[in-house]
Amino acid sequence: MNDLVLPNFLLIGAEKAGTTALSRFLRQHPDVCFSDPKETWFFNRRYDKGIEWFASHFDHWDGEAALGEGTARLLQSEEAPERIAKHIPDVQLICVLRNPIERAFSQYHFYLYTGKADPGRSFSEVIRNRDTEFGRDLINQGRYIDHLRRYERTFGRDQINVVLHKNLRQNPKPVVRGLYEALGIDPSYDPDVESQHNVTRYPASRTVYAVLRRTWNTVAAGAERVAPDAVDRLRQFARRLVFDTSKPSMRDEDRAYLRKVYEVPNRELGEWLGKDLSHWTEPVP
Repeated sequence: MNDLVLPNFLLIGAEKAGTTALSRFLRQHPDVCFSDPKETWFFNRRYDKGIEWFASHFDHWDGEAALGEGTARLLQSEEAPERIAKHIPDVQLICVLRNPIERAFSQYHFYLYTGKADPGRSFSEVIRNRDTEFGRDLINQGRYIDHLRRYERTFGRDQINVVLHKNLRQNPKPVVRGLYEALGIDPSYDPDVESQHNVTRYPASRTVYAVLRRTWNTVAAGAERVAPDAVDRLRQFARRLVFDTSKPSMRDEDRAYLRKVYEVPNRELGEWLGKDLSHWTEPVP
């Protein structure tokens, strides 16, 4: 057990806030090693597999000083902080926080793209219906202050590194180099921050997508048993036809509704961080 290779930093979220891009920037450093794959889901969904299973995702480690893993949904997990502290109590925790209104909108469309969300239910319906797991999750993920306080109670404030999505997107190099320094590796390394990663794709028509998905589910149910690889290739091709990167506009009523939902959590988060988050709360023209 003492010989297990375990990470000394974790990217814990938030989902659809830029953790994939940040992981790509961090892993460029020659003194950083990342788990394979990036997300193991160990501390929230696969804890029963045991710590040896988790350590097996770092078998490729070659002496790098900074060893990391990044499961984006760890931030809101109620069980994860205690589990993490049990095995790696001195770990550095890194989270990227995005305007929770935009984060929710992006998550909704990402789940449409991956088939996890019902295209028959609009974003407006989902955010106002807390009786569904998806509706609760969409809102709850953006209550960042509640999740950060949970981690603070277990680890203390000095082990939590917070990055704002806006800064990572607009001026990433100082952000990444600051994290290099926090991880104890050479902060002068110059990462390539030009390429985009894990860009959300949006359906050109939610109605057309709903019809196509119903048809697809009927066809794929039988075809996947015969030719799963061909079905997967066809699925990817169909997604490229139906989805693109042109972001739809959020309804003003939905934005106003979510501003009210997140008003208090955002204010408390700003105080906790000592940062101005007014760009999250001001109405978008």
